[in-house]
Amino acid sequence: MRSYQLEVWWDGQAIPEVTSVSPLGSTTDVITYRDGAGGVYKLPGRTDTVPVTLHRGVSADLAFDVWATGPGLKKEVQLRFTDASDGLVVTYVLHGCWVCDYDVAADPETGAVVESLTLSVNRSHPLPACEAGEPG
Repeated sequence: MRSYQLEVWWDGQAIPEVTSVSPLGSTTDVITYRDGAGGVYKLPGRTDTVPVTLHRGVSADLAFDVWATGPGLKKEVQLRFTDASDGLVVTYVLHGCWVCDYDVAADPETGAVVESLTLSVNRSHPLPACEAGEPG
């Protein structure tokens, strides 16, 4: 299995020391339609994205805290995954993100103090590698 390095960007700045991100995903409601002749059909309904959680050890950088405790600003976030041997692999853009949960707690296994920032995401998509330069 390949090992990837994660970079997180918002407001044109790389956010240091983010160690992990929860899986990106979406769910789509299933609508059951019954016609007059007794036929039953399943149709896609409303699609919703799942929240994304970023984790890192507490550091001198205040980016998590500033966003979480500031006014309810929406931001565009980029998640960049790179492979040390091949370079940039993929960038995901998360649109309309806002903080829905912020925690600072000691990890019971290691004793390290960890920040977690959970973002509500309006939509997300991967960027083609040719468009994935440094965020502006």
